[in-house]
This record gives sequence, structure tokens and C-alpha cells, in this order.
Amino acid sequence: MTTPSRRRGLAPAFAAGALALGLTLTGAAPALAAPSASAVTITATPTVDVGGTVDVEVGLTGAVDLYAARFTVTFDPTLLSYVDGSTTGPSGGFDSVTTGPGTVTVVHSRLGSSPALAGDIPWSLDFVAVAPGSGTVGVQSVELVDPQGATTAVDGTDEAPVTVNGVVTEPDPGTGGGGTGGGGASPGAGTGTGTASGGNADDALAGTGAAVTGGLVAAGLLLAAGVVLVLRRRAARVS
Repeated sequence: MTTPSRRRGLAPAFAAGALALGLTLTGAAPALAAPSASAVTITATPTVDVGGTVDVEVGLTGAVDLYAARFTVTFDPTLLSYVDGSTTGPSGGFDSVTTGPGTVTVVHSRLGSSPALAGDIPWSLDFVAVAPGSGTVGVQSVELVDPQGATTAVDGTDEAPVTVNGVVTEPDPGTGGGGTGGGGASPGAGTGTGTASGGNADDALAGTGAAVTGGLVAAGLLLAAGVVLVLRRRAARVS
């Protein structure tokens, strides 16, 4: 929370810029009451899925004579990420945004011809949810500036809870891998070790038959020769 002592420590560039933008086209504005706001509020999308957008709204309630303002939004960077260029504020002014680890600081300045703001003043910022979990977004360090560069700190801060849900991914039917087959061999895939082919077996059998046949013929010839020899000897004895 900003204290009154910080008014003197506000960056000179911020005060000078607010003063320059607060001047009218015809010259300096007459002295007015110091700017004020009765309260600062912040709201946020309470629940979102990972990848969804969290809309954060910052508001000043009961503002009076406001020409410039500065505030800081805090968040958990492990859950949320600020969307660059998403900040919008009151029309007729310019919003400058500075980001840091877990912080977004917004400076709103009115254009020279724009009237001072009064009443309830809103700003909007967008964040994207990057991881599941629970946390808060907060607003703090609110400072208001009048046309002469005088600053007023707004007491109090505000927070809003945010819960990010994880996305459950369902398996896509039809894309699962096929089951693996059992350990049994598939039909026709036998790996026998026999090497003899049908043709070779027939040749071996034919060779064996030829050898047997040749032996029988030779035995027959010897028997015939013996018979002839016996007959010749008998014929010689008779004569």
C-alpha cells in the first residue's frame, strides 16, 4: 500500500508527464481540489481451464478531478501470463503498461483537451491460464494525479481469487496401438531344419534300385555260365 510519504518520492518523469498532459491547449488549468477516489476494487474470472482467458477488472470508485492514475496488478506467474496489449481504460486518455515478474503496472494519462475523470472508472486486463492451481490477482500502489502534478495515494488494496483447472485429455478412439500377438508361431512360419528336398530323395532311391538291379543281373550271368560249363563236361564224357 502506498503511504503519503511516497508522494514526494514519485518519479519526476511521471509527475512531469501527468502535468504536461493535464494542461489545456490554452494554458495551465486553474487550481482544483486534489484528486481522490473512495475505493479501489478488482474482480477476475473465478474459474477457468488451462489455456482459457482470465478477465481482470480494476476500478476506482467515487473518483474526483482525476487527470492521471497509476496502479499495479499482482498475479502468480506460475498460473497466469499477461496478454500484451490487452489493457483498456477510460476513453480520452493514454495507458502505458510496464510488466515485471508477477506484476503489471498501468499509468493512465489524460490528453490535454480531455476533461478530468469523475465517478467510477474501470480498466480491463486479460491474462491466459498457463497451469492448473489456485491463486489471486490483486491491485495495489494506487496513485492519483491532478493537472498540476500533485499526487494522492489511495489507501487499501483488493484481491480476487482465481482457480485454474487442468484439462483432462480423453484418448481418441481408433488411434490406440494394436495389441501384441501371443508368443506362438504364426501358421506357415515353421523353421524345420531338414534340408533334403523331394527330388534328391527320389534320386537317391533310384540310385539304390539301380545298384540292386545290377547285382541281380551279374548273379544271373554267373549262374548261366556255370550251367553251360556243366553241360559241356557231361557231353564230353558221353562222347
